[in-house]
Amino acid sequence: MSDKELLKTIQNDIKNIDKCIDMCDSDDGIDYLKSIQKDLRKEEIKIVKKMAITKALKEKQHGQTTTRYIINS
Repeated sequence: MSDKELLKTIQNDIKNIDKCIDMCDSDDGIDYLKSIQKDLRKEEIKIVKKMAITKALKEKQHGQTTTRYIINS
């Protein structure tokens, strides 16, 4: 699975968890879903960083002007 496909899947999962949180009536269930969502957001950030770095490296290799990417750790 490509990074773009994986990113799209993770973003879709985050949206679906939002819907589940809205329907959940248990505080424990909500906490559990939010913890999953938090982990998915971390993975989302990792993939976006990887894609930005890969794009910057490709641009540099091809002699193009590189766009400055701000990547916060």
